[in-house]
Amino acid sequence: MGIYLLIIAYYDIKFRNHYILFEEEWRLSWQCTFAGIISTISSESSVFILAIITIDRYLSVMHPFSIKRHSMTFAIGAMFFVWSLSIILALLPLIAKRYFTNRYYGNNGVCLGLQLHDGTGIGIPINQDLYAWVAVFLLPVNSALNPVLYTLTTKLFKQHLNRFIAHNFSSQNRHTPPMIDHSS
Repeated sequence: MGIYLLIIAYYDIKFRNHYILFEEEWRLSWQCTFAGIISTISSESSVFILAIITIDRYLSVMHPFSIKRHSMTFAIGAMFFVWSLSIILALLPLIAKRYFTNRYYGNNGVCLGLQLHDGTGIGIPINQDLYAWVAVFLLPVNSALNPVLYTLTTKLFKQHLNRFIAHNFSSQNRHTPPMIDHSS
């Protein structure tokens, strides 16, 4: 997702104040298509990896003794499958152009495969800029925060945090300032 954002940022700077002159050329360019493919691969692989992690954790919790632990070979195979499937799904619009049309990734200025032509959702008007903000800002922030949030909610992290708090903030470890005698 970072490479996608760098591409979009570069062309944002390049076309600043005169984007309208290059809008059609940009949306039909291979750079826009490449950025869209990278974005799709990133998003799809993130979702698939989270699904595999969720299934693995669910099986480990619900059936801790009945399921054989997975090996490193299985993990490598699963990641190979996830990345291969993500790449195939991202390239599919280029292969099946008759179905997806020639402008699948170049349908909008941020080169995402969002085929959202109707500006309403459930009868509520949605600003077209909102789609771009969600895709360019909110989704990458969410992707960046997910590993942190999953780390902060683990049992081991909570144990370390409780130990740290107990050790550093317990009443036994507090030092009282020395008393000053003002009688003399």
